[in-house]
Amino acid sequence: MTVSKISDTALQDLVGVEVGLRGIVARFAARHATPDQLDCLDAILDEADDLLILVVQRTRDGHIPQGHLNQLLDTMQRFNDTLEACAGNPVLSRLLDQARVFSKAERRTRQLERIAQDTTFGLNRYSSHRALVRALRARDSAAAEAILIEDARGGLNDLLHAPRSAKDLGTP
Repeated sequence: MTVSKISDTALQDLVGVEVGLRGIVARFAARHATPDQLDCLDAILDEADDLLILVVQRTRDGHIPQGHLNQLLDTMQRFNDTLEACAGNPVLSRLLDQARVFSKAERRTRQLERIAQDTTFGLNRYSSHRALVRALRARDSAAAEAILIEDARGGLNDLLHAPRSAKDLGTP
C-alpha cells in the first residue's frame, strides 16, 4: 500500500472546511446550549486553569510535567467535545469528524512536540475559550462563530507550520 502526500492546496482547502465547520458548531451552540451545558463548559475551563497553573509553575522550575500536560490537553479536548454537544447537531459533528485535518492522536503528538520546543505554545489563544463561553451565554451566535473561527484557524496553522526538528528533516 502506498500513502500519497496531500498537496498544500488540498491541505489548505481541508483547513478551510474544518475551520468553517467549527464556526458553525459555535453558532449552533449559541442557539442551543442549555444553562447546565454552559456551566459545564465553565467548570471544564476552571479545571484547565488549575492545570495550567501547575504546568507553568513546574515548567518554570525546569521540569516538563508530562502528566499534568496530558491532563490539560485531555481537559481541553473535553471542552471541545462538550462544545460540540452544545450544538445539538449530530450531523454537524459527523461532518466535522470527517473533515478534521489531524486525527486526535496526531493532533496530540503535534501539540506535545510544539510544547517541547516552546513552552508558551498555545497560551496566546487560551483566553479565547472564556470569551467563547461568554458569547454562548449571551446567545451571540455571530461572536461565538468569529471567536471559534479565529481560534481554530490559529491552532491549525500553528500545528501545520510547526518548526521541523532535526529528526524530522533526516539530520542526525
